[in-house]
Amino acid sequence: LWNQAKAGFSSLSAYNRAQGLNPDGSRNPAYPVLLDADNLIDYMIVILYGGNLDAPISNFLGNNAPNNWYGMRDRTGERGFSFFAHDAEHTILNVNENRNGPWPAGDTMDRSNPQWIHQQLMYNAEYRLRFADRVHKYFFNDGLMTPAKATERVLARAAELQTAIIAESARWGDSKREPPLTKTNWQNAVNNIVNNYFPNRSNIVLNQFRVTVLRDASSAPLYPSVVAPSFNRHGGEVVDGFLLSMAAPTGTIYYTLDGSDPRLVGG
Repeated sequence: LWNQAKAGFSSLSAYNRAQGLNPDGSRNPAYPVLLDADNLIDYMIVILYGGNLDAPISNFLGNNAPNNWYGMRDRTGERGFSFFAHDAEHTILNVNENRNGPWPAGDTMDRSNPQWIHQQLMYNAEYRLRFADRVHKYFFNDGLMTPAKATERVLARAAELQTAIIAESARWGDSKREPPLTKTNWQNAVNNIVNNYFPNRSNIVLNQFRVTVLRDASSAPLYPSVVAPSFNRHGGEVVDGFLLSMAAPTGTIYYTLDGSDPRLVGG
């Protein structure tokens, strides 16, 4: 996968080959499936939304080396690498943090990492559109990265820790400072995330995605400036006779009724 990424993914045939596909998108059994694009995209959205300073490329190593990531691949060869977030305490700190890079870590095999592969894939317009589709899924319409859903998740986790954090602070609270850290410090940190980080982070990251650049400094937005069409209901139960409608502030809406994409590859 690193060799293919080093060679570049700007062509559709190179992008498809990493996924075990022919140029036309059909499966080629002679090509091992190395890239799981949706997994890599989801992994990168988590990393970039959280502003992770230490994974998979480390700010503490001058952004020249990777750290704190794991990858796994199905040995049958029918599924590409899956990547896993790991050791992420340097995250959800600065609401304006921008970890999009691009960074040099990965230019050599011994420093390969998923973000470097993502940076190479950004040269491909189909990958960037796929990235934008995943961003839209998570950042809009009650998606996982909307402020309300992010807040709901962290408060549920915090509720589980309300009692345990007392023992944790008793054990570790004085290991680095005097007076010691207590549950109050933890609660203040939770409040800061809920009140200051989550309400603003989604829009900040969306704007970062709209201006991302490639290693050669050319523009390669991971989310378009155009406003996506909206539905009058986004899934869930519907009553008999419900009438679905779509709207957009500008342009023409193209749609299909069978779940297929009305857009052809290449635009």
